[in-house]
Amino acid sequence: MLLAAPAGARASESAAQLLASFQALCMADPLDFAKNDQKATEQHFMLAQNMSSQPDESGFYTRSKSYGVAAAPPYELVLNDTHGPRGDFKSCGIRANEADISDFKAELIKTMKPGKPVSETVSGDGIYRHTVWAVAGFTLTLSDKSPQNAKQGVRLLLSNKPL
Repeated sequence: MLLAAPAGARASESAAQLLASFQALCMADPLDFAKNDQKATEQHFMLAQNMSSQPDESGFYTRSKSYGVAAAPPYELVLNDTHGPRGDFKSCGIRANEADISDFKAELIKTMKPGKPVSETVSGDGIYRHTVWAVAGFTLTLSDKSPQNAKQGVRLLLSNKPL
């Protein structure tokens, strides 16, 4: 006997899995670059990008890594830690090109209960919509390509400051 799940159930399930990954990777040790990097290494994620600069004479530096994750849907873990003249910027996020925007946003609101967004804006180039919430002293930013009528592709970023 062959049983088929409705497409909506599969989409909601993948949104839930993606959000659970975000919570495990980025919320458990919020904005701790070393711990998040270690988690990615221990889980054998594929390093896609590794950029870093040595501290200059002023002590300013940047380090950024991204890891490809073969999951359903596939996603990328993105870590950033910058110390510069405007202070520190730290972030941890996921980017999933195949994730359904509406399912993911609904799952985020249902699961994380972020409340009313602090802001909802469209990027200057008109490509992305950014929805921003204040969550436990951090900034949570959901970006998608809905201004282009795209139905897929999300980025969820936890940071210590707004973008």
